Amino acid sequence: MDVLLTNGQVYDGSGDPPRRMDILLRDEVIGQLEPAGSTVFPCVTRTDLHGLAVSPGWIDVHAHSDASLFAAPEAFGKISQGVTTEISGNCGLSAFPVLTDEVREHLRTLYAAYDLSPDWTDFASYAEALAVRGPAVNAAFLCGHNTLRANVSGYENRQLPAGALAQMQRILDSAMRQGALGLSTGLLYTPGCFSEEAELLALLRTAGERGGIYATHLRSEGDKLEEALAEAVRLAENAALPLQISHLKTALPRNWHKLDAVLSTIETARARGVRIGADRYPYTYSQTSLSIVLAAPYDTMTDAAIRSALQNDPAAYERARLELENSGRDWSRVILTQSRAKCAAGLAGKTVLEAAGLCSMTPAELVMEILREDAPGSMAAFGGMSEENLRRILERDWVGCGTDETARPP
Repeated sequence: MDVLLTNGQVYDGSGDPPRRMDILLRDEVIGQLEPAGSTVFPCVTRTDLHGLAVSPGWIDVHAHSDASLFAAPEAFGKISQGVTTEISGNCGLSAFPVLTDEVREHLRTLYAAYDLSPDWTDFASYAEALAVRGPAVNAAFLCGHNTLRANVSGYENRQLPAGALAQMQRILDSAMRQGALGLSTGLLYTPGCFSEEAELLALLRTAGERGGIYATHLRSEGDKLEEALAEAVRLAENAALPLQISHLKTALPRNWHKLDAVLSTIETARARGVRIGADRYPYTYSQTSLSIVLAAPYDTMTDAAIRSALQNDPAAYERARLELENSGRDWSRVILTQSRAKCAAGLAGKTVLEAAGLCSMTPAELVMEILREDAPGSMAAFGGMSEENLRRILERDWVGCGTDETARPP
C-alpha cells in the first residue's frame, strides 16, 4: 500500500536547513521525495506531518542492547527516540563468545534482569539466536575484550597462560569473519584492567587485518585521563586501525580543565593520519555498577565475587562499610537506577542520600546492603561531569552521539 507523508520538515543529515517535503512510501520503503505540494500522488493514503520534523533513522553508536533485545525485541526505548540502528558490544562486554561454563554463568548472572540463558558459543550462533527474536532495530556488534579474555583466562588477576593470546586472536578472527565489527575494551573493568599493551596490540592487529575498528572505554576518564588516551592513540596507531573513544568525558570537577589537552591530543593525531572518532551521551551523569564505590580489593573483582565476599565474610563486610563511611563521597550526586535487592525496592531514581534517609540508614549502610544482596544487578548514575565540556565535545565533527544504554532498561 502506498502512503504519502505530507508537509513534514525534512532534515536530511547534510546540515542544510530543513525543507518542507512530501515523502511517498511504497511497501514501507521510501519511494520518492518531492517538495510539498509539487506533485500529485493519486490513490494514496495521506498523513499530514505539518509542524513535525522528519529525519533519517538515528544511529546509536554506543549502545548496550546485547541482552535486552532478547527480552524486548520491540526496542521501544530506542525506536521511540528515532534510533533505528544500534552498535552494541561496547566497553569490553559482549554476550559472545561463550566457550566456558564460567563465562556462561557470569553472563547469566549479569543479565539476570532479562532472564537470559546464553546457550550460544560464537558470534554466528549468537546472531542467529537474536535474529529469531526479530529485533525492531538494526543491530551491529563489537567483540568485547573482557568476555574474550575470560574465555581463556577467567576473571581473576592472573598472567595469561601459554598460548592464551594466540587463542584469543583465533577467537577474535573467527568472530570478525562471522560479522563482528571489531574489538572493544573496558579497561576499567575486570578482567580487562589486568591486560597490558602488548596483549591489546596483538589483538588489535588481528582486528585490523579483518578491517575492524577499536572502541575503548579508557583505563581512566578522570585522574589518569591523559595517560589513558595516549595509550589508546598509541595502540591504534601501531595497529593501523580506526579508534573510537567511548563516551569521551572529563570525569570529576578536578579533571574538567583537562579537556583542552585531550582535544589537542586527538586532533593532533588525526592531523597525522590516525583515524580517531569518539562518542558521547548528552548527559552529565554516567551510569555503571554501584560497586565501583568500593575500594581495593573489590576494584579488581567481578560483581558476583563482590556479592559472595560480602555475604560470606562479616569482617570484610564491616571493613568495607567503614571505608565507605569515611570515603567523603557526595551521596547527593549518586542516583540509584536499578537493583533487585529488597532493600532497594522503590528507590530507583532517588539519590543515595535521599534513599538512605527514607530507610533510616546511613548512605554507606544502604549501599553495602544493596551490594551484599545484589551487586551484579545494581546500577547507579554518578554526577561529576561539566555541561560546558559536554557541549564542547559534542560540537566536534568527529564525535557521534550515543546513549550508553539498552533498548529496554529494566
